[in-house]
Amino acid sequence: MNNSVVDRCMAELKMSPMFHFSLASKELFHSNFFEWISTISTPQNPELGKQIFRSLFQFEEGDFTVAREWNHLDLVAKSADSDLKKPSVLLVVENKLKSIPYYDQILRYNELLQEYGGNSSCYLLTMMTEFSDRQRILDEGWNILTYNQMGDKLLQSIELIDDKYVANLIKDYCNFVSNLECLCREFLPPHDNKFLLNKEDRIKLQNLRILDLVDKMRMSAFAAKVKKSLPESEIRMGYGHGMAMMEIWYPKILDKKKEKEDKENNKNCRSFVIQVQGDKYSHGVYPCDDLSEDQCIKTYSQFFSKNLKDFRNSYIDEYPGIFAAMSRDNDSKFCKFKSQGDYLFRYQGVRISPEATFDDILKVIENDYHKLTHTS
Repeated sequence: MNNSVVDRCMAELKMSPMFHFSLASKELFHSNFFEWISTISTPQNPELGKQIFRSLFQFEEGDFTVAREWNHLDLVAKSADSDLKKPSVLLVVENKLKSIPYYDQILRYNELLQEYGGNSSCYLLTMMTEFSDRQRILDEGWNILTYNQMGDKLLQSIELIDDKYVANLIKDYCNFVSNLECLCREFLPPHDNKFLLNKEDRIKLQNLRILDLVDKMRMSAFAAKVKKSLPESEIRMGYGHGMAMMEIWYPKILDKKKEKEDKENNKNCRSFVIQVQGDKYSHGVYPCDDLSEDQCIKTYSQFFSKNLKDFRNSYIDEYPGIFAAMSRDNDSKFCKFKSQGDYLFRYQGVRISPEATFDDILKVIENDYHKLTHTS
């Protein structure tokens, strides 16, 4: 990690009004900003904003109007000549500044867009350059741009704007997204190979109110490495208790409706979960709302050959310097994770050492997944 780059980016972000404005509404701020871009006009060129907007995104020719938060879509450009009740959607932009992009959402959007012409140009605007569903999203016909790439495009239009106030707002936006992406990149591999952020960096990022963004980007980049190493694995991403989370499910559950039906109709239908969240590495069994601890142990053994009773100690011994005992260990073999009154799964875990690297945890996951796929 280049500390001078980190300090410079942080200092410039602290001085940026647009950065501080963006903290209030995160992704909605960017939708509002691009909609505003489309409205810029001058007496000499009333359509200047639309010209700039079209230079950012490639979509079908013709007059258009821009709307935000339309039918759950972050930003759309609709044909000005189309039916008001069922407009032709020329462009869709999905903002993913702090959220991890995922395939299922893109699939739902594509299904929705079939009702509005089905020929929309679609863009995923994201701060994350690496995520496990990237190729699947590209295969669905979506373009992927980073906010910094979008800022570079915007800067090329500055000379068209005579109003200094408007030009300075756009410059500040472009500088802020550039500094934000540059700063976040310093905390990703290979710049920072430690799996856990150190306490000092966490405090700095928390004070800047972007700790959650950096945490998600780090986990997203790690999930992309896992997917590359284990292409057949099913990876799920999430965020809870102030920490990004990655799960690997075995067997794969690709149909969410079928998953629900299996749980209701066959209580013996179980899945094994490898979960990484914060400084915890866990094994879990799902669903478990009706499982006793003994049944959990039996189910675990169906998936995993390692002696469950020795899981914690054996992993600490097997991977010295990577794992340590949890700070609040108890006698229960499986802790319970509860959501809205139902037990989603029961798990047991070890603590990830501050010295562990991304490659260390990847190696453990590869070993565990190999054992799963060869014992089930």
